[in-house]
Amino acid sequence: INAAYATGWEAGLHMTQAYYPQFELPIPESPQRPLLIVPNEDVPIYDFVIAPYAMSLPWGQLWTIEKWNQLIEYYPDKKFALLAGPNDSRFFNHTNLTQYHGESWIKVANLISKAKTVITVVTGLSHLAHALDARHVLFINQPEWAQNQNAIFL
Repeated sequence: INAAYATGWEAGLHMTQAYYPQFELPIPESPQRPLLIVPNEDVPIYDFVIAPYAMSLPWGQLWTIEKWNQLIEYYPDKKFALLAGPNDSRFFNHTNLTQYHGESWIKVANLISKAKTVITVVTGLSHLAHALDARHVLFINQPEWAQNQNAIFL
């Protein structure tokens, strides 16, 4: 996996392309999308579904909770859904935010696939958004922007 990360980073490849050289296979010209069939579940449709955490990233490479809260406050007329772990209560209460903690993968997949836009850091949910062909904004985990007080909103 580390070799694929290094290859992907150096060559500017999506992770679905970066694994090919590890098996001495030709690299596809575009990112590969798996065939993922998810049973339909009735869920609300949100303007933004956010997944701000990644267990594998150091805290200094994540956008601060204050910045995520500012993003939600910046769009008071938009509906947000937060996908987080079952014990996460770091977010403030916002009237335009619904928090989902410890939901089934089918529900999470439906929330992502039906959202107008998904915003994540590099995490399993970012890969799921790609697999579902969801409109997706990916915050790449780089310390230069993560703690940047001048970061701009969408």
